[in-house]
Amino acid sequence: MVLAILGAAVLTYAEPIKVSQVVYITRSKACGCSAKSFHDAGALVNQTFTGPRQALLKRIDYDTDRQAAVPYIGEYRLIQLPALLFLDARITCSGWPWVRWRKRT
Repeated sequence: MVLAILGAAVLTYAEPIKVSQVVYITRSKACGCSAKSFHDAGALVNQTFTGPRQALLKRIDYDTDRQAAVPYIGEYRLIQLPALLFLDARITCSGWPWVRWRKRT
């Protein structure tokens, strides 16, 4: 009973999270069996982000714009593409305000 009351109190004061940006990192020069997964992911993103949602989407092609993709890949430790990142207003590519990652040595 106490947990339910505390849980309700926490949910009452929580701010709703709004997605401020969606970053889609893909590869245009994928080949072989991975090309199908990139094609399917691209079709799903195109179908999902239409109309007003399209303004949220930032599409980055790793093969043609590697410098734009590298900060996201490093910050969010992406190991496989395609990747779809949902970012809220509190998260930026320069770091998460409440978590500091230890630098790799």
